[in-house]
Amino acid sequence: MSAITLEIALTNFFNRINRTIREQAGKTW
Repeated sequence: MSAITLEIALTNFFNRINRTIREQAGKTW
């Protein structure tokens, strides 16, 4: 159970980072 929770947490974390990077890149471009 803990492994599944960790995977979901990591996925959400990376999704947030990707969104911020895309938003910043979109602003700069």
